[in-house]
Amino acid sequence: MNRHSPNSSGGSALYESERDLQEGNICHLRRGRADVRKREIWVMRLLTIVLCLITSQVIAADWQYVATNGTERVGNEISYDKASVVINGDTKKVWLKFHAVGTTNPQSPDSKQLWSIRCHDRQYRILVFLDGKGNDLGQYLDHTYTDIQPDSWMEDLLTNVCTKS
Repeated sequence: MNRHSPNSSGGSALYESERDLQEGNICHLRRGRADVRKREIWVMRLLTIVLCLITSQVIAADWQYVATNGTERVGNEISYDKASVVINGDTKKVWLKFHAVGTTNPQSPDSKQLWSIRCHDRQYRILVFLDGKGNDLGQYLDHTYTDIQPDSWMEDLLTNVCTKS
């Protein structure tokens, strides 16, 4: 491309001034920077998604079977969420899940309870009681600590939560 063209005085003048050329380069650089910025934003979004997925795996519940209470006809399979155990000295909080077994309604939703367990005193209390629909029935409970019965599923829970967590 010819960068020069004759002007009316017979001499040659720049077809594009140096300033136009520089502005053109600046526009080109701006477009390049914008493309790089778009790629950076895309990479950041991708990293955020990956981190969210990894974090959700770490936080996911880890239900461990404890026992079955009741009879063959009516009872519960009881599990505790190992990932939910919170330690405060010798007291631990843990979520329990009660899955109905042997009932006439096998699709019955699980209920969940948040327990506080005093490992040294072998006592527990229920802090939160969620029925299968997620309704909190805790207001109807006595929130005082109660002794854990020997040779019961609660003793198995005590052993799992207090010694393995």
